[in-house]
Amino acid sequence: MYSIKMRASNEDIHISGAETMCEFDDLENYLKKHFNKAFYHENGTIDFLNLKIEKVKEPIQILRV
Repeated sequence: MYSIKMRASNEDIHISGAETMCEFDDLENYLKKHFNKAFYHENGTIDFLNLKIEKVKEPIQILRV
């Protein structure tokens, strides 16, 4: 399982963000989705994009609300 985090901004003003957890085989698809969300967002153009991919090493807990 992998965690993907995306943050996009323009002149330090937040434009777009996203977080996803997925299996290795889905990484490429989610990275493309986050990339496109950042560059084609209705809030405007970006001058900064940060994509962070991290392998989840701890067991995942499902919280019921």
